[in-house]
Amino acid sequence: MEQRKITRSDLVSMFLRSNLQQASFNFERIHGLGFCYDMIPAIKRLYPLKEDQVAALRRHLVFFNTTPAVCGPVIGVTAAMEEARANGAEIDDGTINGIKVGLMGLLAGVGDPLVWGTLRPITTALGASLALSGNILGPLLFFFIFNAVRLAMKWYGLQLGFRKGVNIVSDMGGNVLQKLTEGASILGLFVMGVLVTKWTSINVPLVVSQTHAADGSTVTMTVQNILDQLCPGLLALGLTLLMVRLLNKKINPVWLIFALFGLGIIGNALGFLSRFFAPARLPGPSLNMRWFMKTTALRLYGKRDLRLETFDLPEMQEDEILATVVTDSLCLSSWKEANLGENHKKVPDDVAPPPHHHRPRVLRRYSGRG
Repeated sequence: MEQRKITRSDLVSMFLRSNLQQASFNFERIHGLGFCYDMIPAIKRLYPLKEDQVAALRRHLVFFNTTPAVCGPVIGVTAAMEEARANGAEIDDGTINGIKVGLMGLLAGVGDPLVWGTLRPITTALGASLALSGNILGPLLFFFIFNAVRLAMKWYGLQLGFRKGVNIVSDMGGNVLQKLTEGASILGLFVMGVLVTKWTSINVPLVVSQTHAADGSTVTMTVQNILDQLCPGLLALGLTLLMVRLLNKKINPVWLIFALFGLGIIGNALGFLSRFFAPARLPGPSLNMRWFMKTTALRLYGKRDLRLETFDLPEMQEDEILATVVTDSLCLSSWKEANLGENHKKVPDDVAPPPHHHRPRVLRRYSGRG
């Protein structure tokens, strides 16, 4: 009897088909139909008679569910068993399906945390960090890195499963997969911890004190400066740990997202959270609570004519105005002219707030006589 062998082209065809495994997803047999579709090249190669092909296809229409990225070893082992059966080995349907069920559960246990819990968050974070800076390479980086690793796992897993056959079950025993999962989890946590410092930006601009240096310049000490001296990124770390704790308590992530939005908006409106605005003074001897509440109300209600004259900004030239274009409140804030007497110069027309859809959110320095 001539030996029937699965060729490399058959393995390549099965690998390509495996990428469509979830196209026929259903809640009765999950990936069962997709797995059967993956096995067609091998079945056609091994069984020339139509009746044998039909019987082989029916064997693989049963329930099958594992992480798609790590299904390669299962496909490879099953193909090796089908090859052995086609060449006269005494392997029944129950043995083939039993090996499939054993491997799919084993690989799902390592595949979910490895692919969805580690690989995808890391590649998404790397891509998003570039996208946030306006770099088009961000989404491309995510797409290529994620799929390169996913396809490599599937292809080499398929080859390993086909070469090892049923012996792969013993190779996967012990603590090998457990150690692999733990190592991937540690790597993922390390990368996400690094990205927290890059992504999470919390700035508390409230001024604690101002002193004059020997050269005449003004040194401003804010709450954020103090926290950075104690531990850089302390607030970002604290916020991240708080979110993790709340998620562990089964708090709805959507509610946490809205809570962060609300905290950011309210904090910015009241002046104790900021990234773009000039430092706000704490109510004290040089800034009373009445002034603080008045300016806060003006910000909230979007007054255009807000002029803040009590900021201790460094001395400026007569023809220079430091202005912050405030996106949300349609007002110019944090400006002061130097030594102009009682009649403060009005802000020139060329620095008036632009239309809503053209308003920048940057700190600009304007010069010129008004």
